[in-house]
Amino acid sequence: MQENPAKTIKPYTQYFKGSAAVYRNALPQFNNELVDIMSLSGNDDNIAYECLDHLLNAKTFSRTIEVDFDADTALSHLYFEARNIRKSKGHQVLGLGYPLLISKPEKDLIALPLFIWPLSLDVTKKKGEWMLNYSSEVPVRLNPYFPHFMMMNFGIDIEPDIQQYFGKAINAEKLAGFCNYLANTLNFQIKSQQVSLMPCPGTSELDSLTNQDTLNWSGIIGNFPHIPSQSNSERINEILALEAPVLDNHHFSTKLLDPWQSSATAGTRDNFITLVEGAPGTGKSHLLKHFATNALANGGKCLIVSEHISALQSIQKSLLSLQLGDLTFLLRDEISDKVLLSEVIKARAKGKQAQIEEMPQALRVLLDRLQRRKETLDAKYSASRKAVFGEKDFAETLGLFLESSQLEPKELLNSYLEENDFNFTEDELENILKA
Repeated sequence: MQENPAKTIKPYTQYFKGSAAVYRNALPQFNNELVDIMSLSGNDDNIAYECLDHLLNAKTFSRTIEVDFDADTALSHLYFEARNIRKSKGHQVLGLGYPLLISKPEKDLIALPLFIWPLSLDVTKKKGEWMLNYSSEVPVRLNPYFPHFMMMNFGIDIEPDIQQYFGKAINAEKLAGFCNYLANTLNFQIKSQQVSLMPCPGTSELDSLTNQDTLNWSGIIGNFPHIPSQSNSERINEILALEAPVLDNHHFSTKLLDPWQSSATAGTRDNFITLVEGAPGTGKSHLLKHFATNALANGGKCLIVSEHISALQSIQKSLLSLQLGDLTFLLRDEISDKVLLSEVIKARAKGKQAQIEEMPQALRVLLDRLQRRKETLDAKYSASRKAVFGEKDFAETLGLFLESSQLEPKELLNSYLEENDFNFTEDELENILKA
């Protein structure tokens, strides 16, 4: 495979910073945005155990919980942050991380949850009371930092072992077997050979736990932002390295482009990867709409990805106004939207297919003529931007000339300068040359 320019994507460890640091350090005493599941018990000590039992048996539940002031404050923060992320980015982030692997390689404390069970919170009218929800339709996620940690510190590819132990589902027996396998193979400390639940270790307990890598049956509730697995990240690089199909039928779309946008469009045809930057309002979304409609007009496909769902909604709305809605789908979350996507595909497959007609010959001739005319104009524009006077192109050089002519016109100089007022001698000329 050719050298991939996409390798400039940040190293995988750089993903786990900021809010994503929860994947590698999930102890509440170091992060006040995390909640120990044991603190949810309130007046009922069995709530945490009941929740864990439902999670491990893939049973949907909705349970009212009462918490103290500190846990209520933390849950409020998690609730509003998770809601804002889902609103702006489209995917669910709240979850339970369980159990914890605690380690201290090279003086860097690691407390990573092995698996993440997606949860949701709803407010109630009573202060300190929340509705905790879990849907068995949403799959359990592997902590993406866990395989990376095992490879970096032990040289072990743990994902085949995970697949062997769990297959398509996680339950208490499989989880206990897997954790005991890690403890026996890598000499991890484990306090119980059966699945259990215990509070997160306090600061005073960490010194004894970090002398030996420890598996702790503790669970924390927090917001886990979407991070691709390392294998998926590498797969993305491989896909980016593939040569995209050339859509050279024509370069037109439903959008008019300014010179900068047109130059960016030309860059995508000449370069492996094109990065277009600009402040808000400079036309980046407009350019994306051009790419999308041009690809569709050429019989191609276009995938638009954004961290913010509002940008995708704007582009989709624009395509809907062009009656291209049947050719688009906005995927917010690959899990929650998969049922809707499958239904849309089935409905479109069963529906009446649009009749595809060949382009009329007159339109084909006109399009070819416009394409040649556009290429001629583009060539002239590019020529005007080549350096002709130092580093300045023709347009900038012409601008300098016009500016100079405006500031010091010949007529103005003639009205103030008289030849009789000046007297140059040969000696004065020699002095000027020597200077």
